Amino acid sequence: MRKRIITFGAVLIAAFLAVVVYRGDRAADLAATLGDASDRRIVLLERVWDFIPINDRVFHERAKAYFDRSVNRLGETDLRDADFRRAYKNYLRSLNLNPFSPRAHFDFAQSLQYMNALDLPFPERYFDEYRKAAILAGVDHALNFEVGKVLLSRWSGLLPEERRFAGEMIRSLLAAGER
Repeated sequence: MRKRIITFGAVLIAAFLAVVVYRGDRAADLAATLGDASDRRIVLLERVWDFIPINDRVFHERAKAYFDRSVNRLGETDLRDADFRRAYKNYLRSLNLNPFSPRAHFDFAQSLQYMNALDLPFPERYFDEYRKAAILAGVDHALNFEVGKVLLSRWSGLLPEERRFAGEMIRSLLAAGER
């Protein structure tokens, strides 16, 4: 009898967690389809249960929505900075849940680059996040191409070891394109 109760309880917990993950994925998919409507995306993603933080996509999409809204509020410094901080926290939470997501690292790097340009103090360096995105992307040439474009555009501000990494990455992209 005790074994059945424990099994039933485990099945209920697993079902509850599956519903939480499903709701998070569904909300992230809906938010991605809303495009530029960052306020609507934020409202949708804030409704998702995050008291059990097991779905990194919710936090990633929420961070992207806060980032987009902050970019649209460049003239309103207090609101803009608050949204950048919210985006930063959500990116960190997303990357804590799934540190192997190249897209999350890339989007976080773009956000850090904006924050760096606006002199907002954050401890992470955008180059480190671009490097992680490129390494984790593996054979995802589209993402590596995006990272390469950003690094080439920032070439004059890169340190020698950063230039070396960018050069190796771009060489490997060009070699892959020749095959």
